[in-house]
Formats: sequence, structure tokens, C-alpha cells
Amino acid sequence: MFRKTLLAGLLIAGLMVPLATRLPEVAASSHREAPLISQDPLADNTDLYAFVSPDRPDTATIIANYIPLEEPASGPGFFNFDPNVNYLIYVDNTGDGKPDITFTFKFNTTIANPNTFLTHLGAVGQGVGDASISSLTDADFNVKQTYSVSIQSGTIDTSYGPIPAITGVLGSDLVVPPYNIGPGATPNYEKNLASNAVYDLPGGIKVFAGPRDDPFFIDLAAVFDRLELRPLGLFGDPRGKDSISGFNTHSICIQVPLSMLTADGQKPTSPTAKNAVVGIWAAASRPQISVLRQAGASIDTYGDMVQVSRLGNPLVNELFSPFAIRDRWNFSSPDADSQYRQYEVVAPEVPAIADLLYGTNTPGSGVLARALKPFPTTNRTDLELILYKGIPVNPITGPSFTTVIGGDLSKVAYADELRLNLAIPPNVMGSLPDMNNPGNRRMGLLGGDAAGFPNGRRPFDDVTDIFLRAAAGGTPFTSLLFTNFSGGNDPNVAPNNVLTDGVDRNPEGFLPVFPYLQTPISGFNTPHAVVVP
Repeated sequence: MFRKTLLAGLLIAGLMVPLATRLPEVAASSHREAPLISQDPLADNTDLYAFVSPDRPDTATIIANYIPLEEPASGPGFFNFDPNVNYLIYVDNTGDGKPDITFTFKFNTTIANPNTFLTHLGAVGQGVGDASISSLTDADFNVKQTYSVSIQSGTIDTSYGPIPAITGVLGSDLVVPPYNIGPGATPNYEKNLASNAVYDLPGGIKVFAGPRDDPFFIDLAAVFDRLELRPLGLFGDPRGKDSISGFNTHSICIQVPLSMLTADGQKPTSPTAKNAVVGIWAAASRPQISVLRQAGASIDTYGDMVQVSRLGNPLVNELFSPFAIRDRWNFSSPDADSQYRQYEVVAPEVPAIADLLYGTNTPGSGVLARALKPFPTTNRTDLELILYKGIPVNPITGPSFTTVIGGDLSKVAYADELRLNLAIPPNVMGSLPDMNNPGNRRMGLLGGDAAGFPNGRRPFDDVTDIFLRAAAGGTPFTSLLFTNFSGGNDPNVAPNNVLTDGVDRNPEGFLPVFPYLQTPISGFNTPHAVVVP
């Protein structure tokens, strides 16, 4: 009784109470979210970001992260990209859920000195001896990865006329910086190594691929502990804790001119122009067959490349897919996503569970506390537009805002894509946001900033809180579509529209320039190590 009374009191008081939903199996935005990909971490998409570059607003930046929860002190076999995997970024600029532009990243690994256990000790006779990597060309850079990036687009017949195919290698033999091992093996890491791995390619393109601090933030530990979340104050310190803090990831970052992404090859002139919005998703594919030779001497691969992971909007496969379809979802393409509409729009599980635990929709809901205002649990067309079709021009989000590719809602496919309006500048609110202290702008469109999620996704956008409020109907967009819900009651009120997990930023922060993600945490200084008394 004490627990129910306290929880109800906190919610009804309109406090910033986190996560009034029992989430399905989830490990950050897309970390280890499905049975098969959880066994294949080197191909696991973890997060995808796409935004108009704050320091180069004539370009867009796309960041695709892979390999979940990398412990910094992971030697001697530090994390690397998999040479057998194709890492892919797709762009849909026609709204059919199919890629019109594909960026492919392929990696190669070489070992200069196979007779050592150290990744930072080169071969004898090459001027080595200090087991320290001080540059990307240092002879002690023993286990080195290089990569190529290519672009492909087919001829597209659009209302603007046919767009010719573009196919070619944008860059090759680009170096991946080593893992941030520590001050001995990788001294002055950002200055000597990481910053020199940012490459300027022809056509105004920048690329980077390598280890970075994982930018995602969420109190994952509390979510898994029966939702015994810290702001409730039931178990000591009420402050939320970022469970992803202290872990690294591997990032593929590309910055391209806006005109390279549009259907007509032109920079959009207004946020409602036909060419203003593009859809983006990332994926990973590996050969259909892998054969481990006797004694582990080699791995041979055969067959076609098969997609094993993909990611558009954050949290979709985690929150909207039951276990029965999660692997199939990872193997499928966005243009086939209508097969999942039953789980994502018609009868999504998260709103129903939120109502069961904390709602007031029916006498049988709110088994823990009858706290949340009534909100729709089925036929969630608001979520359909936000995530799968695009937000049309409307009186709530503004007459000059849309995330519908091509602008015509009747012509776009139902597809999970991260939709980005290229004509909305990063300073749409009059100034650039402080990436390390964004304030309410972390809530993107809900915080009044049209440059943020669900218009693309910036690294500091608090997508966890945004999803929580959307699930409980706590958004203006829900009000627009469900004006007659429950006798005309508006669910966009407290506590529905103030739900939070208590974690509102990445404590490691961000860089002001490309690739924006912070220096990966050093293995020598990993926060997960403890002093043994």
C-alpha cells in the first residue's frame, strides 16, 4: 500500500516521473535488441543520428554506430570493425521505402607483427621499440584497420526529371584510429590519432570511422529492475543514472552537401519544398555462409551478402516488436514494414502496458497506481505519422514543418526511416543549441526546436523521454489526432507529458565539430575498474 500511495502521489503531483511503461527487452537504443544480432555484436547497429551540421549548415551529418557496450579496458583483443561485414547507410529521397543512395563502408585488417600479443608493437627492424602509437603511420601501429567508402545511386525518374546514376569510390585506404588503450600505448589520443582520421574527400565530403564515446543515455539498469526507478526515491538516491556512461562504440560518420541527398540534386529552398525531406537508415550485411577452418586458421565466406541488422528511428524494434518477429525485422527492408503495422500502430504493446500499470482508461487499468490521464492505447495513428510516414504540415507543429518525403502523405510508403528535413537550419530557434547543455531543446520538437527529433536525430536529443511521453499521449500531436478521445479529454497534460527516466544528457559530452562524438574513454581510465583495498 505504501508503494502504491507514494507512486500515485508522485505521478499525480506532476513530478518528472520516469518511464511509466514496462518496456520489453531493451538494451539502449538498439543494443543487443534481437536474439540473433545479440550473438553478432560486430554487425549490431546501436544508434543512428542524422542532422543538419551545426558548424556547416550547407551539409548534413549522418552517424551510424555499431558494436554495443564496448568496455574500454577490453585488451588484448580490442574491438574493431568486422572485415566480413558491409556497413551501409541508405537514403530514400522519393518516399518509397527503398534506397535511392547507398553509402557502403568496407574494412580491412592488417597485422604487421603477428609474433606479439600487443596491438601496439610493430615488427622488428621497422624502427620500433617503445610500444606506443603516436601517429596513424607509426610503425608500432601493429593491428591496423583501413577502409573504403563508396556511393551508389540508380537512375531515378522523379517529378523533377531523371537523375543520372552515381557510382564510385569516394575514398580508399582511409585509416581507422586505434582503440584508446591508454596514455602509454596511445598518448595524446585525440590530437595525435583521432583528429587525423577525419578525412576531407572530394565534393565537400568528410568521413570518420573509429572508436568513440557511446553518446546514448538512459537509466537502463533501473528499467530492468521492475521499473524501480530512482526518481521515485524508494531505494535511496533519487537521481537517474546513465547506464551507457563509460562505454564506447564504433562510429561511422559522414558529412555531405545537402544537395547530394535530395531527389533533384538541389539544395532545398524551404521546409515544405518537395525535395526538403529525406529518409535515412543504416544496416549491416554479412556473407550467407562462414566456414571456420581446422584449428581456427581462417574463416572462409561464401554466398550473397545477407542483412543481419538495421536501424532507422531509435527504439522501434525494441519497443514495438515481440520476440517472434525481431530477427525478421532486422532482416527485412523498410518498404516491407507494413507487415509490422499491427504491432506498431494497431495494437502496440507499450501504450497498453503503460495503461495496465498506471492508467485510468478502464476500471481494470492502473494496477500499480491510477495516475496517468486517459490516453489512446490502440490505433495510434500519431505514432504512425511520427515514425513511419512523416508528420504533415498541420496547425500544431506549424505551417512550415513537415517530415513527409515529397510532401504528399498519400504517396509515401509505410517505412521505418529517420526522416530529416534538410531545409530546417540547426539555429531555427535563433541560435545554435549548446550540445552539452541543450536545456529543453533536448526534447526536439516537443521542446519547441524543429531541428530535433523526430526531425532527424541529434546526439543530444533525449529520445527516451520523447518516446515515453508519446506512448502516454503526452504530445501536442496526439491532441491533434485524438481530439474526441475519452469524452474530449486531452492526454497532453501532466503527468503524461512530463514522463522521464531521470537521465537528460550524455555526461561525457560532445565535440563542437565533426564527428561531434566525444573521445572514446581510455582503457587505462575506465570508470568500471575499482581500487581493491
